Amino acid sequence: MYVNAVRVRIRSSWWHWPLLAGLWVMAWHARKTEGFRGALLQRAPGRVLWMLMLWERPSHAHAFRGGGWHRRAMPRLLRLFDEWAAVDWEHAEEGLPSWGEVHQRLKAKGRFLALAAPSEAHRARDIGARVPADKRDGGRVEGES
Repeated sequence: MYVNAVRVRIRSSWWHWPLLAGLWVMAWHARKTEGFRGALLQRAPGRVLWMLMLWERPSHAHAFRGGGWHRRAMPRLLRLFDEWAAVDWEHAEEGLPSWGEVHQRLKAKGRFLALAAPSEAHRARDIGARVPADKRDGGRVEGES
């Protein structure tokens, strides 16, 4: 299995609801992508969103990122966020990892994207100490069987 995890902070609360609508569209596209196994989206205080996706193989994740809505939205998204850290890894287990593991991996090996208006924390490569609650019943997008 292959995991892709992202932590972002929305620059302005004005963008919060339009962004969540866009994420719904992205989730719909992900479910239809070959190799998609599941995803979690978790909101955290301070306009922070944590996203976690599970794929059968890296090639499936790359196909999703490089096509459709995700590819068209990326240039706009770089202007909406002031923090963006991402990490990918091979995952031996079938299920999604815990948010604690995601946080540790982001701190150790996270990539910080070049943003239009990065925050001080983003410039310092700091994702903070807060980890979202592991509410596995909320925010889940199931893969198709």
